[in-house]
Amino acid sequence: MPAPLPRFAALAYCLPALGLALLVLPLQLAAPHFYQEVHGLDLTALAIIVLTVRLLDVLLAPVVGLVSDRLRTRFGRRRPLLILLVIPLAGGAAMAMDPVPGAGMVWFTLAFSLALILTTAVTVNHEALGLDLIGGYNRRTRVWALRDGCFLLAALILVLTWNPLVPMARGWLSSWVPLAIPFTVVSIFLCVRALPENRHAQEEDRSPSTIGQDLKAAMQSRTFLSLCGVHSLAIAGLAFQLTLAPAYLDEVVRLNGEDALPMALGCALAGLIVWSLMAPRWEKLTGLRVALSIWITAHAGWWYLEVGDQRGLLQLAGLSGFASGGVLCMSSALFADTPALVRRAHGHRLEGLHSGLWMGTRKVPAMAAAALTLWALQRIGGGSEEAATDAGRKILRTLFSSGPAALGALALAATYAVRLNRRLVRSLGTTLGD
Repeated sequence: MPAPLPRFAALAYCLPALGLALLVLPLQLAAPHFYQEVHGLDLTALAIIVLTVRLLDVLLAPVVGLVSDRLRTRFGRRRPLLILLVIPLAGGAAMAMDPVPGAGMVWFTLAFSLALILTTAVTVNHEALGLDLIGGYNRRTRVWALRDGCFLLAALILVLTWNPLVPMARGWLSSWVPLAIPFTVVSIFLCVRALPENRHAQEEDRSPSTIGQDLKAAMQSRTFLSLCGVHSLAIAGLAFQLTLAPAYLDEVVRLNGEDALPMALGCALAGLIVWSLMAPRWEKLTGLRVALSIWITAHAGWWYLEVGDQRGLLQLAGLSGFASGGVLCMSSALFADTPALVRRAHGHRLEGLHSGLWMGTRKVPAMAAAALTLWALQRIGGGSEEAATDAGRKILRTLFSSGPAALGALALAATYAVRLNRRLVRSLGTTLGD
């Protein structure tokens, strides 16, 4: 079992998540609009390119994980790949931010593909490195909560520093991407320098397995597949919520929307901390069920919220954010536990493949939920301004209330399909030798 990480090493491991989030969120959310507004490219063509690149990204994530699992160097398995990938990632992000005049669609395709795919590759290896090194049932929960907290902190920073007078695309790309590029590179180097390589993980492979055997080992774990389904549904609900939240708060409660989104993200951060501290007191699957139940209740409450009810808006935003933090904390902690279950059943260390498959399963429904909400928002914007506002308020309220609640209910139902013995889960940090 790996030795406990010092506090500085745990912080060094989590910092790249902040840099990657500050890099990828503006690129994903703002880059297409930036190229449309500034360079006059067709938004439909840009949307097709983004969808194609994201689908390719989903397919490549498990491949990156397999390569990471099978790599053997004297510097370890994950660390050389992290160093090799972060430099072209920085170059791709810089290309996306500063296009060559007249390059047009070809430049966007190349820059966006390079930045997004390399971000996924770095994230897969970063997650796998953590799974290699961080043992212990409760220790994994705390470290993964800190890592997810960095992601939420990045989202909160972007919301708090957004100037409504400046278009979001220009503001984010000109303000945060130039800072995120060097921060990501430095934090990756610091992470690699601070974390030791798990020698036990490399020495364990005395009888190398084939790629087919690795895939079969992962696919035969019912617990792994069930938890992937639960996590992907929960992430889809969060994506649905985050995509709709700015438009909903702007249209339905225009006067109060500025305070509600930071309130929700701040409460999500607080919820992440609280749920990670409560995790040792109960089994994580139970904690996920409780968090999902609160989340469903909070979103059902949006339907009854009166327009302009500032106090009710802030209360529901806080409750919804707190529950979102719990869902993120518990589902991510379960993700960190499941490689030990696969290893216990099949004897293979598949942290890279595990991370790649997990990322793919959560990206597909999240992408579908985001695409559905964006399509709905475009449909709402059609017609006369007065009719669009009237219809938009009703449709947005319905979508914002029922969409995440329905996905949360499906995720809650799926948790009961997971056969996870409590004693087995408690023993993950000791008996299984992870």
